[in-house]
Parts: sequence; structure tokens; C-alpha cells
Amino acid sequence: SALCCMRRETKDLQQFFVCFQRLNEGAANAVFSIQPHQSVKNASGFLFVAVRDSGKIATVIPAKLVLDKVLRVSKGLPKSLRSEVIVDGFMADVRPLFVSPRTATGTNQTLEEINLEQHLMAHLPVVLFDEGMSALKTMVPAIQSLSGAAQFGILLPDMSTESGQNITFEIKPKWLAQSPAAPPDAIRCRTCALQFSRGKGIPVDYICPLRLSNEDPAADADVAHIRRWATNALSVQLRTNTNAQLPQEIALDTLVDRVVTYFTTGDGRRLLLHLKKLQATLDSEGILQRYARPRDDFNFVYDLRLAMTLRDCSLFVVVPVHDGDITSKLADLDFKSAEKIDDWRDKETTLIDEGWYT
Repeated sequence: SALCCMRRETKDLQQFFVCFQRLNEGAANAVFSIQPHQSVKNASGFLFVAVRDSGKIATVIPAKLVLDKVLRVSKGLPKSLRSEVIVDGFMADVRPLFVSPRTATGTNQTLEEINLEQHLMAHLPVVLFDEGMSALKTMVPAIQSLSGAAQFGILLPDMSTESGQNITFEIKPKWLAQSPAAPPDAIRCRTCALQFSRGKGIPVDYICPLRLSNEDPAADADVAHIRRWATNALSVQLRTNTNAQLPQEIALDTLVDRVVTYFTTGDGRRLLLHLKKLQATLDSEGILQRYARPRDDFNFVYDLRLAMTLRDCSLFVVVPVHDGDITSKLADLDFKSAEKIDDWRDKETTLIDEGWYT
């Protein structure tokens, strides 16, 4: 079966119609929210259809079943993967790292049995017909259609803040273990070194990833940094997101306490330590060793691509305003292309040669 998005002009189907709004735009992708169809007079709208039996059976999907999702579309840039390839890579290569029996990596390093599926987003591929692509390109002109090929998007859970219910903020865990290529006298982690090299200063809601993944039981200073970071991250949302509202009877410190607990002793810490272990296991030698090996070393390259995938993901943290547990979901787990290896090498070499680690 396949899920398709198409435009139709039939009044009988208006209850199924949806429309799209630009939600976010990154370097390689654009994300659109899915909204109820507003116009009563306009009999034209978009709808989702499940197609089965080689196209012989089509079932219209009720709008309410997709309104809690977002549509992510690739811009079609060089070295970026098509949406259907991303979904395949997520299911075959990335997801087993979080939901898997005891297994081994390509370089025969053992990973223990784990189940962190609650932190993964369901990825639903959807075929976008030409009318849908045209509407999306109107909102994000940078989207490039694929000539002679079907265009896919990905339906993902909508992690946006719900007014009066929760506050969502995004973090990028990045390199939770130091780069294997870092100099012995490094005073900065890989992420901080890159941050300094860009000369843009440190954002108020930034925290060194090593503070989030420090396993030293005596690291009391890290808790203070995590508290300051949590306060800033929530405060930024309250200032900039109109849906992020805190009732008068709820103190910001109450939410901060819960976030700190989540990332120091709760599920958030368990997830980040798992990411750290994966990164260190999959890339124990460093990108520069790629050029000390034969060019056909498939296992080394495969594991490196997985490690870099895990170093470039996002984590959406949903903090309930009232009672309820904090939840979090990983996003942007796109299995990295081998075409980026030279870029990774050049970036690492620059950080070392220009002294950004030290």
C-alpha cells in the first residue's frame, strides 16, 4: 500500500480536505504543518489517500488522522537524500540501534539489547502529486522538484507546543563523546570547538554536550550548568513562541526542576548516554583514519556514517505545564550519505590545524 497526497475539487470530500502552512525551514528540508481546510465556498482542497492492490483500491484518510502530524519535504539539494531513501535508511539502519536485540556493528563491536522506541518518531512516506508540490513550492521556493521521478514527503508527529498544555524546546545533542581525532591537549569538545570557529558567540540556550553526557558521579558543576541551560531554553520559548504560556500558578522553576531531573537521572539521561555509547562505538578511530584505510573499507565507512547521523540529530523535549511526564523524540535521523565524508574530513582538519580545540 502507499499513502498519497493529492488535490481534488469535489464538495462531497470537503470533510477530508486539509491545507498546509510553512512551519520550519532548514538547509536541506522544509516542514509544513497540516491544518483543517478553512474555506467553505472553495470546493478544492488537498487530501490524503491510502492506495492498495496496485492502485485498484483507494481509501480517503479522515483529516483528523493527519492533523497531529507535519509534512517534511526535501529541498532536493546536492548530497541530500530523497525522502523515500531517508525512510528506508531510518527503518533498516538507524531504528535497530534503538530497538534491537543484542547485535554487532559492521566492525563487530557488540551492542546490548535495548528498547528506546518511545524516543523515535514514526516515519510515514507519502507520494506528493504535482499540485501538492506546486503549493509547497509557493511557500518555500527553494524546494526543487525531481524531474522524471515521483516526489515523496514524510509524515512525522507534530511536536509543536500546545498552548496551555506543554512547552516544547529543541536541543541538538551533537557530539556527546569527544572526537577521537581531537588533540591530547584539547580544552574544548568537538561541538564547542566548531561553535568557537564560527565566531558567532555562544547562544543563550547552548550547553556543552559533554556536560549532558558526563558519567563522573562527582560532576556537581554539570548539574548547575544543566539547570542554567534548562532555564534559558524554557525562557526562550516563553519569549518567542506565542503558544508557550505559563499559568500564573505555575512557577518556571517547577518546570526547570523537572527538566533537570529528566536529564540527570531520568529517561532523558538514559537516552543521551545511549547516544554517547553508540557514537563512541561506531566511530572509535575518527574520520581522519578513513584515509589511512583502503577506499573499499565498507564496514568502517558504514559505521562512520551511522555515527555522524547520530551526531547531527535533534531532540524535541515536551514539558507538560501541569501534571504529566516529560517526553522526548529524536528527529533528523537521516542516514548520512558517504558523499559527505570528504566534507567531514576537511572540517575536522580545519578545527585541528587552526587550533580551535586548544
